[in-house]
Amino acid sequence: MKARLRAILTDEVDEIFAEFTECLGIRISFFDAEGSLIKHSTDETDCRYCNYCQLIRELYGPERCEADDASALERSLTQGMHSYTCHAGLVESVVPLYAHGCLLGYAMIGQIRAQEEIPAHVAEDARAASRFPVLRKAFFELELTRQRRLDSILGLFSVVAQYIVTNHLVSMNVSALVANAVNYMREHVHTQLTTQELADQLATSPSTLSHAFARELGTSFKQMFTEMKLARADEMMMEEPDISVARVAERVGFDDPSHFSRMYKNRRGYPPSAFQDNLKKTGRAAIAVAPGVLAPELDARDNGPEAAREVPGRDGNAAQPPGDQSRRKRA
Repeated sequence: MKARLRAILTDEVDEIFAEFTECLGIRISFFDAEGSLIKHSTDETDCRYCNYCQLIRELYGPERCEADDASALERSLTQGMHSYTCHAGLVESVVPLYAHGCLLGYAMIGQIRAQEEIPAHVAEDARAASRFPVLRKAFFELELTRQRRLDSILGLFSVVAQYIVTNHLVSMNVSALVANAVNYMREHVHTQLTTQELADQLATSPSTLSHAFARELGTSFKQMFTEMKLARADEMMMEEPDISVARVAERVGFDDPSHFSRMYKNRRGYPPSAFQDNLKKTGRAAIAVAPGVLAPELDARDNGPEAAREVPGRDGNAAQPPGDQSRRKRA
């Protein structure tokens, strides 16, 4: 059975969500790793999009919106930040948040009106249900967001998501054994640490450790340690844009640079050299596509000893290096 991780959001996350909504009038939502809604940045009654969305739910049923959300969450797992237009004609964007290769949940923003007219299929269905006048009125009550501003909003959302991750504002509630193991792995990411060596350090057996990882994190020591190494590699390439791939590989415990490059490409979908080229081209990296990058902390439980459609200008069909915005179209 897949591990169900409970994400813990700090008070600062609530403040960030609230300020984002206050400034832009756009709500941020947080979903857990299973796709269940945990919280919104504002109450339903305060959302200026709720009138139109409520009418859409009445027209199509809530299942249609839920299906759009579920599809978006799933696509973000392979694309990183995924922006799309929902069936109601509003833009939404979602980004997955990881801890050391383990999915904690998703942050999502929406809904943003970026179309001049109500979608044709919605208009047709509303007319058939004798709801077109009221639905059209609600649609035009929404502020129209032009492409240039939409790009800026999505870019800011990416920065907010990365800030939450890099400042450890989301954590996982795990046992002390797993928390201590992950902290030790992080401190020794430059080595070729084995399960046996880690178990010896924690005064437990490799079997107990492996079962704890599978039960609480839904992954293995090897998978998580590899993600940590790639996360540290990404950090180094961002900190030192001119560093060689061979040097990066050496610093994260790979004897063979070619092996490192193959592993990186298998996990990220593009080689480390592409990540470096993109950094030099854009000057920064946005929220990472692959899991584990710049991951948040683990929070130990007290458990005893072991205690839709794509947004124009954004093509996510192929894996892209983080921060590549070359395909954006500005109005």
